[in-house]
Amino acid sequence: MYYSPVPTLVIRADTLCLASVNGRIVGECSRTAHVSIPISDTGDYYISAAPLEGMWAHVTRKLSFERGTLASEPPADLSVCVWPGGVFEAMLFTG
Repeated sequence: MYYSPVPTLVIRADTLCLASVNGRIVGECSRTAHVSIPISDTGDYYISAAPLEGMWAHVTRKLSFERGTLASEPPADLSVCVWPGGVFEAMLFTG
């Protein structure tokens, strides 16, 4: 289980991808490897995954937070798991 003293976004993707948040590269992620960043408890985050292999599609999705919770339901190609302790784990599906 994850726990964080500040709200944290963990990003995974269904294939090896270069991840960026709000236009800034945060690193490589995949099903088995993740990147994480601290986030504000209120605000919008544009998460992008650019596949580094195969014939997958570049994906950008918006996550909005209000007072430490998701402001709306994520789209079908973005799965979000909300862990206790302020950690949000996002899985982007590029295929």
